[in-house]
Amino acid sequence: MLEKLKTPFSKIVASDDSAHKIALGTAVGMVVAWTPTLGFQMILAALAAWVARANKPAAILVVWITNPYTAIPIYWFNYKVGALLLHQGMEDKSNFVYTFEAVASGKALEDPILHFWEAFNSIAAPLWLGSMIVGLVIGVATFFTIRSFVNRYRSGKQDMGIGIQ
Repeated sequence: MLEKLKTPFSKIVASDDSAHKIALGTAVGMVVAWTPTLGFQMILAALAAWVARANKPAAILVVWITNPYTAIPIYWFNYKVGALLLHQGMEDKSNFVYTFEAVASGKALEDPILHFWEAFNSIAAPLWLGSMIVGLVIGVATFFTIRSFVNRYRSGKQDMGIGIQ
């Protein structure tokens, strides 16, 4: 079935790598995908997969979950998780909203470097904490799901007498 789809993932599943390495690569890519490193994620995923001795193409493929269309909702969710874990008041005005208003009103132009630094510091800790927690949880779930999938797929191919080279 996967061969008919001709997707990059089908080629990864049919590769010579073990199910463990493919699943680990996918999990590593998933963790990186949830970090606020858009634009550097493919490089980071490849490096992390290399360090973990995981499947690099699987890691690189997964980071495309975060893209210009999905980044804001993903980072917003991660920020909210981090803010909750750091006990930052959810009833307070969001730092994202404050930053946007400051830029729109021109307050950020008075001292843009200072404003950027203050905004970055107020957002960075909850964003990174939330990103790492959410990424690790999803990464672990991805590892077990993909490993099971690859093993079932490969055993099905062998049961049909096709085998995997």
